[in-house]
Amino acid sequence: MLKAQKKVTKKELKSDPFFEKMDQFLSFYKKNEKLIWSVILSAVIIIIAASFISRSVMRKADKAKSQISIAQFYLKGGREDLAVSTFAEIRDGLYGKRYVGHAAYHLGGIHMQNRNYDEAEKEYSFFLESGKGDKLMKATTWAALGAVAEIRENYNYASECYMKASALSELPVSQFNFYDKAFVNAIKINDTNRALSILQSMEKIDLNESQKNKVKAFREMIKE
Repeated sequence: MLKAQKKVTKKELKSDPFFEKMDQFLSFYKKNEKLIWSVILSAVIIIIAASFISRSVMRKADKAKSQISIAQFYLKGGREDLAVSTFAEIRDGLYGKRYVGHAAYHLGGIHMQNRNYDEAEKEYSFFLESGKGDKLMKATTWAALGAVAEIRENYNYASECYMKASALSELPVSQFNFYDKAFVNAIKINDTNRALSILQSMEKIDLNESQKNKVKAFREMIKE
């Protein structure tokens, strides 16, 4: 014969760890029901808002990217005025912040070609501060800033800019050419220590015979 199961008393239920925790939770919930729901609703609102903002940022970035292509099309078609105004809108953040640096880079190039060096320097500096762009864009920017400094006869800064351009360049020929310019400007201010340092950097590049001969001639120049 089966034995009758022993009934669990309320006292035993209350002493059970699981039910004890459940009681504590229910008690806490009843006391803080409004606060709990307020926190949950706030979290839901934040998640929805973040999702909306993220989608909005992506849409603006896509728009900015397409506008850059349009501005480049204007530039190739000889409509520089339209290209400049389009790049300026992007640079000023009309389509978000993701491509403001890229737009400034292109504006710097336009001003550089037009020999508007003050504006070129301003746009290129803005581009560097944005932290955007690849190594090639940054190398080109430092080289342009070096050229501007050289025109202004600020040979010390020009040499520094060309050295930075070379450090960012990935092609040996570009590295050599920028170091060449950095060396020439170092010589103009009689900074032989920097000039020697530049020559050492040049010798680490995979040089052809013509470049090796030029480095040798530079060393002879310093000795004189």
